[in-house]
Amino acid sequence: MEKNKYYTPKIEEFHIGFEYEFKHKSGEWETMLINNLTDLDDTLDWDFPEGKVRVKYLDKEDIESLGWELEFYTLSEGNKIEILRLKSFIITSYSVLDSKGLTIDISSSGLNRIFRGKVKNKSEFKKLMLQLGIN
Repeated sequence: MEKNKYYTPKIEEFHIGFEYEFKHKSGEWETMLINNLTDLDDTLDWDFPEGKVRVKYLDKEDIESLGWELEFYTLSEGNKIEILRLKSFIITSYSVLDSKGLTIDISSSGLNRIFRGKVKNKSEFKKLMLQLGIN
């Protein structure tokens, strides 16, 4: 059984830079981005009908779309591991946690862990990158 890739966001999740999808009457989903305070005010003033707004859970493809590159390393025991790299930062571990986003370990050069935690969606990950100084 495939995990659900989307969830209905809580109103508290909306912020400038937040990406979500809106379902039109035609049944087509459109990606929306809150670019400024006006967009945020307009979005928060709108009454979201059930099943018309969704957000995709973070996955490896979302991380790669932000410039992280997949690399493979062979350990001394011959096992291969997969990491994601962006400049001097690496994601050494990412795994699904209860089908609700990813649990991620981010390290800086020298393998000093700077973050370990759950990230629910791409907007949260972008915000985390800013907070950690990853750009």
